Amino acid sequence: MKLVEPGRTFIMEGTVMEVSNNKDSERKYFLLNDEIIFARPIKAKADAAIQWKLKDEIFLKRTEVRDVPDSDSAYYIFLCIKHDY
Repeated sequence: MKLVEPGRTFIMEGTVMEVSNNKDSERKYFLLNDEIIFARPIKAKADAAIQWKLKDEIFLKRTEVRDVPDSDSAYYIFLCIKHDY
């Protein structure tokens, strides 16, 4: 993965819960103008800087985002569908 690209802009970062195969995993996301990067922290020594392991990257031009209705136990849910075109 090449993180630095001409025209690429960092927008924001945050934390999301990834629900996949009935397993919930907390992930950090980094939103750029052309993609979303999902990562998990790598355990390191207490005095070391945080490092991240890439879990997934979603290119926005090739992704369809669908809203999922809220339920009593989950809200603000969306589904990302990757396309290969």
